[in-house]
Amino acid sequence: MNIEKGKISSYQLIILIFTSMSGSAVILYPGREAGNDTWLAYLAGFAAALLVAMMVIKLTRDYPEKNLIELNNCIYGSILGRLVSLLYIWYFFQVGSIAVRDFADFLSAIMLPFTPITVFLLFSMALVAYMVRSGIEVIGRCATAIFPVIMLTLVFITTTISNEIKPDGLLPILDISARHFLKASFQTAVFPFGEIIVYLMIAVFLNNQKKLRLSIITGMTIAVLNLVALSLLTITVLNNLAGIFTYPIHAMIYRIDIADIITRIDILGASAGLLLGIIKMAIFYYAATLGTAQVLNLRSYTPVVLPIGILMFDLSIIQFPNAVDNFVFHSQSYSYYAVLFQLIIPLLTILVSQTKKKVTGAASPAA
Repeated sequence: MNIEKGKISSYQLIILIFTSMSGSAVILYPGREAGNDTWLAYLAGFAAALLVAMMVIKLTRDYPEKNLIELNNCIYGSILGRLVSLLYIWYFFQVGSIAVRDFADFLSAIMLPFTPITVFLLFSMALVAYMVRSGIEVIGRCATAIFPVIMLTLVFITTTISNEIKPDGLLPILDISARHFLKASFQTAVFPFGEIIVYLMIAVFLNNQKKLRLSIITGMTIAVLNLVALSLLTITVLNNLAGIFTYPIHAMIYRIDIADIITRIDILGASAGLLLGIIKMAIFYYAATLGTAQVLNLRSYTPVVLPIGILMFDLSIIQFPNAVDNFVFHSQSYSYYAVLFQLIIPLLTILVSQTKKKVTGAASPAA
């Protein structure tokens, strides 16, 4: 693929997956409908999303050196393939804009409530646009640079909040209806774990394709362990009150108070969450930009970085009138909307691909 020359290592791919999956999830706390069993919903959602990961791995291996846009053209043909690619470009574009809005709403609510939300949006978009324009190698380096910071922050939070932990908050386990648990698990399977589908645009840049499977599974595993750990902390510190907070993980971190000396650690947690969010924004922004350039048959994706960024900024403002509508979309609509891109179309793509291979294989001897 000539449009992007960059390469990333297996370690960088692992960290990119971890950071992008942890991104919005650490502030929105998906699966909260499961209550004290949210941590189990994460594990169940992760197990279900492995199917999506396997499809990403299979398509990447069946069509080496081709990303999602290119393999769509190979499988569906020029016209239909371009239509499918446009659908995915829209999906990546919208998820990127939603991620930008998620963090703008979060920062506006808990740090600078009197600052216009557009300030946060402009700051985020400017930083992410610079990363995207610099290429996948720079995005990979940024992710690996912040990874130690994220891990140290998690260890620090766990250590300083340990005196507030009440293990009884986890009991009783699975004391909810199967319907509610399955719904929460489905939500976590789609968001964040099902968003591994975006790596059909990124996996082609791995410098050692033999490590693709291990890298994807490892990245997702670290992400689920991180979210399970934060969920367990939130449940055992806040007990049955986690569901009443808009941002439960932030509320948990806010409780840290050591002798009235170490306080307001929530700023540290918010900063770590923002770093995670920046990587998620960059990944989806990059996927939408690269895909657009390929559909338009451009020699470079850099000319469309700014236009895509401006449109993403505009959409992040207009698609949700306020933060409440954003939450409603995440909890009621996004899972059913995103499953089309994460499961249905990829399954159809694999089916068409296998059918074409069988037909071609059957026709070859006759020729």
